[in-house]
Amino acid sequence: MDRPLLPSPDMAPPSVSHLSVAQKTELWADLVNSCEEMMLANLRSQYGSDEQVRAAYRDWYLRKMEDHDRHQVAFLENLSRRESRHGN
Repeated sequence: MDRPLLPSPDMAPPSVSHLSVAQKTELWADLVNSCEEMMLANLRSQYGSDEQVRAAYRDWYLRKMEDHDRHQVAFLENLSRRESRHGN
């Protein structure tokens, strides 16, 4: 096997342990914004007008939130079952 299964330590992302909570939050927000910009660029490459891009984004977001809600309901149902088994 030519390639190891795990990357070498020098390929690891830089540590953020030295950053303050505010700096970590800013870094996270920047990452979220960058991901959204990449997604919008992809949508722009697929659709002709800004209106179509906005509609595609709304459709994607609606599906994402519906999926999120399903996961939350399943999580809470599971939590409720576990608590009821322990008399809570």
